[in-house]
Amino acid sequence: MNALFFLLFSGLSFSALFWNNSTFSYRTLPSLAALLFIAAILFFAAWLIHRLQKQKSLYLDWYFRHEKAGLFFLFFLIFIIQLSIVSFTHTSIGWDVGMVMNVALSGSPNEHAAYFSRYPNNFFLFLFFRFLGKTLGRIINIWLAAGLVNILFVDIALFLSCFCAKKCFGRKTFYCVFALSALLFAFFPWLIVPYSDTLSMPFPIGIFACFLCFREAEKRPKKIMFAVLAGLLTWIGYL
Repeated sequence: MNALFFLLFSGLSFSALFWNNSTFSYRTLPSLAALLFIAAILFFAAWLIHRLQKQKSLYLDWYFRHEKAGLFFLFFLIFIIQLSIVSFTHTSIGWDVGMVMNVALSGSPNEHAAYFSRYPNNFFLFLFFRFLGKTLGRIINIWLAAGLVNILFVDIALFLSCFCAKKCFGRKTFYCVFALSALLFAFFPWLIVPYSDTLSMPFPIGIFACFLCFREAEKRPKKIMFAVLAGLLTWIGYL
């Protein structure tokens, strides 16, 4: 199963890297350079963790004795940096995001029936923006509020990805996934764009996390709980 997963996603990655026709501004060489740079960082991180574990570093031993507190601090630090980025860079967005936001705040979906019939996946986003405008939007700038919620969804996806990596492959893979997720998702420019691309991130990985917990649960009530939760995440994510 692991080999099949690796081959499938390797093929998809190379296809997206060398035969990407989704945008006119895509450049293969800079993307390849960024990929190699990130891969080098991950290999270095894995080598460093392995070396420190082998040498029985006092610092590493101390960290692993307080691993939960250390991870909480790392996630909290990422959140503070994200919060600073969004606070200083948030702005009104055009494109589909602005369209949905403007309709949610001032218009009716009936006036844009053609748009929502063509992009029905954005109707849930419309309802979400309308709810956000009536709650947090009364206190702070609506785009800042949407950006803060966007951060929350991205961080939930990051946490669940690390959780699944540790469940499936162990501690070393957990930290590699943590580093990769922090580099690619936590500080990605889309952080200030509250769109379905980022808001949907927690749902597929959340379903997989529920599956792992379902498989490990021994008591029937827990199995039922995780199965129902996976179904709810599937339903909400599909909307």
